[in-house]
Amino acid sequence: MTMQVNETDTVLLRRAGSFCILTLSRPARLNAISTQMRLELRDRLREVVADPGCRAIILTGADGVFCSGSDIGQMGTTEMPPAERLGILHDIVRLIVQAPQPVIAAVEGVAAGAGLSLAVACDYLITAEDARLIPAFVRLGLIPDSGILWSLPRRVGPARANGILTRVRQMPVDDAQMLGMVDLVCRSGATLNTALGICQDIALAAPLAVAATKRVLIGNIAALEQAFAQELAEQASLRRTQDHLEARAAFRERRPPVFRGH
Repeated sequence: MTMQVNETDTVLLRRAGSFCILTLSRPARLNAISTQMRLELRDRLREVVADPGCRAIILTGADGVFCSGSDIGQMGTTEMPPAERLGILHDIVRLIVQAPQPVIAAVEGVAAGAGLSLAVACDYLITAEDARLIPAFVRLGLIPDSGILWSLPRRVGPARANGILTRVRQMPVDDAQMLGMVDLVCRSGATLNTALGICQDIALAAPLAVAATKRVLIGNIAALEQAFAQELAEQASLRRTQDHLEARAAFRERRPPVFRGH
């Protein structure tokens, strides 16, 4: 197994034969998605998606955590406009959805907010039995983003997706599997090996046939682009609300937010 990495990388790329493993790596921040991580993940995905020798892609997280979502500490900074930050996540989801190779999410620990969106966008979603699946968006006064308003209904149906995304709670893994949100549950610490086992099955298939199957199953990609456009419009409005500002303040002060609907 070979690895491309330097000390400042937040996304690590390992190659295991014809498989590529992308690891989100900001363990001190529970692998929260910083601006740097967005850019690196997009670049790494572009690299492996375009590699004809790559037959399957695994997305996972370092130190027993998948991803705690967008880095709330960077929200509201002047580092990058919010629409541009969200647009990079849209690029990442497009790459996952439209990749000719199957993409497998191997989720240990927490998958929250945009981290959950990335996992749900993958072709296969494997979780540990003690994983914590947390939509989180509405608790921040924001609309669910990163394509989950498109990808989750495809897995569980619109009514169930509405029930999952509009409640502030952790989604039990067993419930998530029963509803079809999660494809496979395994013991803690075993998700990556389980994903590699699925890759072995994928490697037995003709890659052009696999790519064609994915293209047909995606269906009308315009619906995903419409979801992205609606996300950008709604988030621009919601980011100006007092509720969203209160959610950010509550996060910094480690207290429950008090929403007033304005």
